[in-house]
Amino acid sequence: MIMLVFLGACASSSQEVTTIPTGNTPVNADANNNEQVPSVVDAPQEVVSEVKEFKIIATDFSFSPDTIRVQEGDKVRLVITSDDGEHGLAVREFGVNIKVAEGETGSAEFVADKKGMFTFYCSVYCGAGHKEMTGVLIVE
Repeated sequence: MIMLVFLGACASSSQEVTTIPTGNTPVNADANNNEQVPSVVDAPQEVVSEVKEFKIIATDFSFSPDTIRVQEGDKVRLVITSDDGEHGLAVREFGVNIKVAEGETGSAEFVADKKGMFTFYCSVYCGAGHKEMTGVLIVE
């Protein structure tokens, strides 16, 4: 009985319900007084730039490829796989230091935010040819 009284009171209400749109839907005017009602605009979305991915094989005291060329401002992903034992790939200037065991793959992403030629090197001692295990990252 109380429910019927409550529902009857709600049904006889003379107030209008206004729905506010979401998204970029413009609203021309309010039905009651023709005033302009602002539209709701979505927040700007972050633009995600393309990632330039390089797959690098670490083996026998060398990297393949041993030269990587990108443009300043590029988002770069280095993916390293080791074919023969534990290796690493480090680029000090961009804070990269990936370590992988034989048969494993590791990766790191960074933004190439400075121009120049940067040496990348094996960051895990891997034997007699370890010091020669280097490559170059060229940021143009």
